[in-house]
Amino acid sequence: MSGFHYLAISPTGSFHSGKIAVPERAEALARLRGRGWVVLRLKSLEPTAGELEDLAPYLAARDRVLLFLQLGLLMRSGLNIVRSLEIVGGADAQSPLYWLCQFLAKQVSQRGISLSAAMRLLPETFTPMMTGMVQLGEETGALPGVLGALAVRLDQADRLQKRLVNALVYPACLCTVTVAVMFILMEFLVPQVVAIVARDGQSLPLLTRWVLALCSPLALKLVLGSGLVGLLCLLVLRQREDGGEILDRWTDRIPKIGRLKLLARGSSFCFDLHFMLERSVGLLQAFRLMKSPLRQNSPWARMLTDMGDRLSRGEEIETIFRHPLLPPLVSNLATVGAEMESLPRCLGYCAEQLQGQLEYEMETLLQMLEPLLTAACGVLSGLVCVAAFLPVYGLLTGAGA
Repeated sequence: MSGFHYLAISPTGSFHSGKIAVPERAEALARLRGRGWVVLRLKSLEPTAGELEDLAPYLAARDRVLLFLQLGLLMRSGLNIVRSLEIVGGADAQSPLYWLCQFLAKQVSQRGISLSAAMRLLPETFTPMMTGMVQLGEETGALPGVLGALAVRLDQADRLQKRLVNALVYPACLCTVTVAVMFILMEFLVPQVVAIVARDGQSLPLLTRWVLALCSPLALKLVLGSGLVGLLCLLVLRQREDGGEILDRWTDRIPKIGRLKLLARGSSFCFDLHFMLERSVGLLQAFRLMKSPLRQNSPWARMLTDMGDRLSRGEEIETIFRHPLLPPLVSNLATVGAEMESLPRCLGYCAEQLQGQLEYEMETLLQMLEPLLTAACGVLSGLVCVAAFLPVYGLLTGAGA
């Protein structure tokens, strides 16, 4: 049963706090005031949508995969959505997944809204892609199948992200060790060598002077200041409604990163469209359904609108699917699918090919990045070591002469 946590003061001036198990706030206030207490604070034991959003960072990607997978299996077995959510949430009140499922079940059962509408109340937990696919399943009557497909898709993305993180562990450790070694050398060794050289009246080598200039307090302040300004700009962009689009345009210009994003967009587009066409959704309606959860003026929404307009004008499939946001393979296979009257199957094949190509190119990028970072760290460490020992070599040479 739901309830409230209260803090009240009695007529004698003593404070009382505890929990009262009643479903409504008004009933809780009436009972507490009936005891002659003045209620200072009354907070629901069930988290609100805002409080659930605060729990979003603690909700692992695997939790979302399990949520959609188990929800689809339970609904396929004949259970309704509310009962399925209660079973998936379990009984562990310490788990974020428990409160998430309780919140969704309450919104569906008490407010009478759909699952996609309840998910839309938690934008930090569920992306527009997730809510859009769930809405598609509700409108086409294939919600269990949509939830299973969504779980598979999220699982693929989670595996890809874990591979990326695991591959970056070694370069990150290497960079950390390099920075630590350089700090020790510049903080303890180089100043002593410079002091000895200055005491003997000799001039420092050019490389040593360059390294000292680059590691001077002024240079470090400039680097830290630039980093803080960049971080502030990113925070400002995130607060703007079109900030994500601006960042996307910047990252699209980076050769390898832009290519990976193009493949990811193409795979997602083909997967969604294949899923809808397989369930007898018309192509024009599919474009509208894919556009509905997006922001109206976003590039992705404008692309879907343009495709729908071209389809309404009766243009060829190859022209409809040719767009800068999509890889050329999409338009090529869509043309073949239209000619063979098997567009859904060709789009599904295209999604698999683009996903495989995305994983291959990401693996290639990581394999190329590791030796480059290793070489860069080695060069930096070597320069600092050489800059530190060149004055010593000069002293020894002078002493020998």
